[in-house]
Amino acid sequence: MCELLALSSSKPTTVNLSIERLARHGAEDSVNKDGWGIVYYSEGDVRRFRDTGPAAESALVKFVEQQPLCSTRMMAHIRAANVGSNCLSNTHPFIRELGGKVHSFAHNGYLENIQAKPAFVLNRFRLLGDTDSEWAFCALLDRLSDLWMSGSDVPGLAQRLAIITEFADEIRQLGLSNFIYCDDDAIFAHADRRRQPDGEFRAPGLWVHQQTCPRNGARLDGGGISINSPQQEIAMVASVPMTGDHWQPLAAGTLLVLKEGKVVNRSNT
Repeated sequence: MCELLALSSSKPTTVNLSIERLARHGAEDSVNKDGWGIVYYSEGDVRRFRDTGPAAESALVKFVEQQPLCSTRMMAHIRAANVGSNCLSNTHPFIRELGGKVHSFAHNGYLENIQAKPAFVLNRFRLLGDTDSEWAFCALLDRLSDLWMSGSDVPGLAQRLAIITEFADEIRQLGLSNFIYCDDDAIFAHADRRRQPDGEFRAPGLWVHQQTCPRNGARLDGGGISINSPQQEIAMVASVPMTGDHWQPLAAGTLLVLKEGKVVNRSNT
């Protein structure tokens, strides 16, 4: 299955170690060899890197790791194609503009016949590729569109969360639906089931990790990240723990909101 990773921090953070660890799941001899992508939010826009080959052997991954790319919101995805061909337009994370913000989305799982479901008919937003994941993203943005276009400011978190919660509950009925969505203000992570090492499909589909960095600005290595900054908070979600320390499994149907390095909302859909 695909691998997901997202990070929220209170100050700009480098996440190159996380990329490298996640890329190991995309080796040529694994099922996750159908492309990879990463999005860094910065200055009201994003830096997005994607490729269609195995991440573990990607020269572009190595290039990204060597750059001093910092962000307070980051999302990464390693793909195992089960719907749609292996091409750039089908490579996560997907991005779209809505309300003057860049919205991004990555998904792990499958969504049976989502194109035929009346609740997921597309309107303003359309596909560039042919995956169920991108269809879900476009359907979500269609639901959020009126809210984001109703004013010049970022809509209230409670209003956004209500729409995303309903969406997560409905999409989970179509199949495995672990997803991460960012609207440039917060990261929303929905946990479902995933294939476990014994071959069975069950929770956890996502894990969460929270950490406080030291006050003295010393280098902190742990949880799959390397940080050189004053005291700050970080929160991460991933398909599998990046390290063995302090990761918590999420039950199926859990929806988290990550903002400024903290889990600011946790609910069950």
